Order: sequence, then C-alpha cells, then structure tokens
Amino acid sequence: MRRPQQQPISQTYWSLRLLAAVFAILALFMLCNDLPLPSTIKIKKKEPKVSAIAGLKLNIKHTPGSSPPEIVAIVVNENKFPVSILSYESPLDPLVVALGQLEITPAGAKAPLELNKITVRRAWPPTREQLITVGPGGSVMSSILLKEDAVPPGALQGKVSMELKGRWQAVWSIRKENIPDQSLEDPFSSPEVERGKYSTGKVLFHF
Repeated sequence: MRRPQQQPISQTYWSLRLLAAVFAILALFMLCNDLPLPSTIKIKKKEPKVSAIAGLKLNIKHTPGSSPPEIVAIVVNENKFPVSILSYESPLDPLVVALGQLEITPAGAKAPLELNKITVRRAWPPTREQLITVGPGGSVMSSILLKEDAVPPGALQGKVSMELKGRWQAVWSIRKENIPDQSLEDPFSSPEVERGKYSTGKVLFHF
C-alpha cells in the first residue's frame, strides 16, 4: 500500500520560525539585562534651555526727600535657580549715570538730557568680586545718586521721566562660587554665559 507523499515545507515557514527564534533570543537577552523591550522604548525629548535673562525683572524707584536725589534699581530673580550677574554695565553698576545708561527726560522736554559720559577701563578678566549672585525668588538693589555734577538740579523738578537700559554683559545660571574658572576667564566665549538687553521702560517720577 503506497504512503501519501509529504508536501515540502515552504521557505516562508522556515523564515517565520527563524524570525520568531531571533525575537525570542532578543527578548530573553533584554529581560536578563533588565532592558526595555523594543515596543516599550521611549525617546526622551530634549528639554529647551531656560533663559536666565528672561527671568530677571528690573524696576526703578524714587526715594522721596533724599539729598542728593536717589533712584534705586531693583533686580528680581524670578527663575527657579540662582543667577550670577557681572556688575559691569548692569543695572547694579554704580556708574550707570556716568555711562549714560539712565535716560532722564525733564517735564515738558521732548528728548532726554544730554549728560556727560565717561569711558572706563575695567579689570579683565573679571573676578568673582565683580559678580553678584541672586537666589531663586530673591532680589538685589543698587542706589543711583543723581549728584549735581552729573545731573543739573533744575532738571529734576515736577514730573520727570526716567529709563534705565543697557546690556547684561554676562549672566550665569549658577552661584558665583560654582562658576568654572575657565568660564570666568573668558565670559564672552563661554557657552554657559547669557548676554542680552535690559530696560525698565519709561517710568514717571514726581520731584
């Protein structure tokens, strides 16, 4: 009695068996090494860098009755991390008036006063003594005295408009004692440093 002929196993069948075996070995390897399976691997998105300068808020206030007249610059750090500011040409620089960064427009005037400006040579590279650290949610103030040799007394009468503006020369998102020496030696080329403009906008004071 003749036996029925067996059909040859197709190539597709063996390919599927081989693929299943490879996947089983891969899954076993990942489980043994505590690795996620391919279907559960998640790609982490790179979080955008938070700008430290965007979190710095600037304001100026007038101290009534002061002699000489005093304006106070206030920098508030609204970031969730500390920042360190190079004082040079910042709102906290005691030379902001002499450097022409405080614009003063007397009552009725169409343009700011043309005040005498000076050119200064700063110690470079700066040291940590020229840096000011402001903690998260903290603030720092700087007094600006409008002395007669810098601002004519007659200009400070009635309603006077003022605007403090300039550029942050260097801002780090870290406390000054933790800034790497290499970054401090060359702030302008350091990738850890931010630079940018600042302005209070025009603020009206009554003298």
